[in-house]
Amino acid sequence: METNSQPSSTKNKTSRSATERSGEVTVAIVYYDGLDDLHECLRCLSAQSLAPRRIVVVDNSEDGLAVELGEGIEILSEGRNLGFAGGNNLALRGTE
Repeated sequence: METNSQPSSTKNKTSRSATERSGEVTVAIVYYDGLDDLHECLRCLSAQSLAPRRIVVVDNSEDGLAVELGEGIEILSEGRNLGFAGGNNLALRGTE
């Protein structure tokens, strides 16, 4: 005889459909000089069964990200390298 050790609140969350659960997560990506890696990351995100509510790419380069990343992907930039922590802070401020 199997028993389910999950609390009932967990059962309710996992029983919702993917449509009901989509939109619960915002993804922030801090980008600096790695366009192939960025495209691979975005490809992996699009393959997830639950779509993120928002995808925000922080462009940490000084040149600017001069490519189209896809529909619904927001690009934030200060025009300079803020570092990893600074880039994440910018993303956090941009998603409030």
